[in-house]
Amino acid sequence: MSKRNALAFTLMAALLLSNSAVLTTEAAAKASSTEEEVISKKLPAEDLDDNAKATLELVKEVMPDMKKYDIIHVRVYENLKTRNGDRIDQLEVELMGTPEGEKPHHALVRMNAKTGELIGAEIANGLLKSEAKLNEEEATKKGFEYLKHFFGEKADIYEVSDVRNYVFGDGAKQILVIYTAPDHDIYVTMDSEGELKAAKKDMYIEE
Repeated sequence: MSKRNALAFTLMAALLLSNSAVLTTEAAAKASSTEEEVISKKLPAEDLDDNAKATLELVKEVMPDMKKYDIIHVRVYENLKTRNGDRIDQLEVELMGTPEGEKPHHALVRMNAKTGELIGAEIANGLLKSEAKLNEEEATKKGFEYLKHFFGEKADIYEVSDVRNYVFGDGAKQILVIYTAPDHDIYVTMDSEGELKAAKKDMYIEE
């Protein structure tokens, strides 16, 4: 894992524990820009097309807390360059909900703006403080189930490259499984009982 990705997941772990606001893709979008300008623009939530709505529902099936959240921002990043040389437009949907007696919870779903194919989903709703702990075999199997849910037969291209366990000071646990494909990686983060917290493709070129 690169230093950038290690840092990203350190930040994500802190995010999950604190329920602070989800970071946007703006910095990543600028990093992926080369000789052509990346354009960012906001959209009203009602302008989401059927592909985007279907992807949101797909994510909510495995991140059910998100069903109670409202969409607060929709943004499109145009002209992002991927590792395989293609340029795509990325749609980013930010959601927020406030459970009674708690700080706001945030979630972020990113997808291909034209096809609706998922690029990443993450939710900041806290981690379990549990004695339970997935072993590596269980974690890789559960993570692959999530990939199959999102990508169907396309998930068969992924191979496990690393599994990492994290235990935080308050006893909360998190497990990260890294899957590799020919032109990108995908990071699947779960809590100690296998509940999905994030699935994020690392597919853009960083300058």
